[in-house]
Amino acid sequence: MKKAVSAGGVVVKNEGGQIKILLITFPQGGLSFPKGHVCEGESHEEAAIREVREETGLTDLHVIKKLGIVTRPSIERDGIKVLKDIHLYLLKSESYKHHGAEEVYGWYTIEEALSLIGPQQEVNFLKENLEYLLLNVSGE
Repeated sequence: MKKAVSAGGVVVKNEGGQIKILLITFPQGGLSFPKGHVCEGESHEEAAIREVREETGLTDLHVIKKLGIVTRPSIERDGIKVLKDIHLYLLKSESYKHHGAEEVYGWYTIEEALSLIGPQQEVNFLKENLEYLLLNVSGE
């Protein structure tokens, strides 16, 4: 199976005492972390920031830490099946203000995210990183 590489971000914040995570809605339904392909000459970190900015409209992002890599089957836009490595980073926004998002996004509680996110590899990734994410929540 052909390999593909993408990068994205996990953004969490404390909203009125409730921990929320930023997710996008797939066109075919379901929720996922904002992510996308790494462009030629671009680092995984740069791609993660660019993709989160493009998809959610957050403009003041920076990397806190690389959380890991999710590897899962995927289908590219041209219909080719691939095994995708998704490099995911914990990102922080200074303002958490959205400007001109390309995708439908939303802030979800951890419980909502765990029940709505897909595919299963991303659910497992969120569960594995949950303690670290909760310890590093920012924003208000």
